[in-house]
Amino acid sequence: MMPIRFQEYARRIAKLSIECKLDIIEDKYVESFNPGMMDVVFQWVNGSSFAEVVKNTDIFEAVKIQ
Repeated sequence: MMPIRFQEYARRIAKLSIECKLDIIEDKYVESFNPGMMDVVFQWVNGSSFAEVVKNTDIFEAVKIQ
């Protein structure tokens, strides 16, 4: 389950995207986010090496690379 605040931000982005004439479906856009990857992404953007990120998670490597 995605945290409520995260859902709110995703929904706001979806609504703005629709206003800008992007062809998206709001609910599908909101549901497309995987909050389980937030820690992994946070580590990566803050300079952790791929090896460190892999060590700190149990998510299958192919999923991380995508």
